[in-house]
Amino acid sequence: GFTFAGGANGAITMGGALTVAGSVLIGSSSAAAGVLVVDGNSANNIWVVGRDSDGTGSLSFRNAADNAYNARLESLSGALKVETNGTLALTIDSSQNATFAGDVGIGVTPTNGKLEIQQSATTAGLWVQTGGTTSSYTIADFRTGTNLSALSIKGDGDSIFNGNVGIGVTPSAKLDIGGNTV
Repeated sequence: GFTFAGGANGAITMGGALTVAGSVLIGSSSAAAGVLVVDGNSANNIWVVGRDSDGTGSLSFRNAADNAYNARLESLSGALKVETNGTLALTIDSSQNATFAGDVGIGVTPTNGKLEIQQSATTAGLWVQTGGTTSSYTIADFRTGTNLSALSIKGDGDSIFNGNVGIGVTPSAKLDIGGNTV
């Protein structure tokens, strides 16, 4: 059972469990069935949905017109999905793998590629370290669009270039040095 007790400034104190067959509305007068709506100023809403129309649970931050998500966290098939403005931005699957739908910037808003890292201090902008120190450990493997290894950096410090290498020039041989001085 449960009991309600009135408090100061219209506050309600509840003891026990409360079961609601419909929606719970705080600062709002309408919502879809089975939804908790918190509407502080009628400009933006927070919706907690235990079961959405597609069978998922979600936490949504909606716009004032209540027709679009500003942001939404959704649980579906063991994955966590994050949406912004109704568009999927990030999925974390049940194996903890993360897939970003857009570009990723670390220290910068990305404008130059899928991953952009910008460092303004004297420390490394990117640090990659393998657990091994032999050539059998690959620290980084850069691949072409046809999945061929273009550059492989090994744990023993060796680097393997598969193709021509140019220093200061577009290469026309295995090693092409612009200015021909070494």
